[in-house]
Amino acid sequence: MSVGSVLSHAMDPVQGYTLTWLAMDGLFEREDTRLTGRKDRAEQNKKAQQAFRKRREERMKELEAAAASLEPMQRKLFQTEDKLAETALVG
Repeated sequence: MSVGSVLSHAMDPVQGYTLTWLAMDGLFEREDTRLTGRKDRAEQNKKAQQAFRKRREERMKELEAAAASLEPMQRKLFQTEDKLAETALVG
């Protein structure tokens, strides 16, 4: 903003600007509040993405641990299946 005292603020709903009247030079400035809203949304999206990535990483670790704990059981089942198949072929 320019140097000067602010007399008033007015919102232009059509353009999405905040009009600020400055007493010093009788001019007004437009602050594009749309950009502020976009920045806020961008920051919110960034935080949401970070939270999602963290949850996804935690979930992947949980699933990998579950899969690792099931591998020995799966090996044992395959061995049992092989023994039963051999027994059936021999008998």
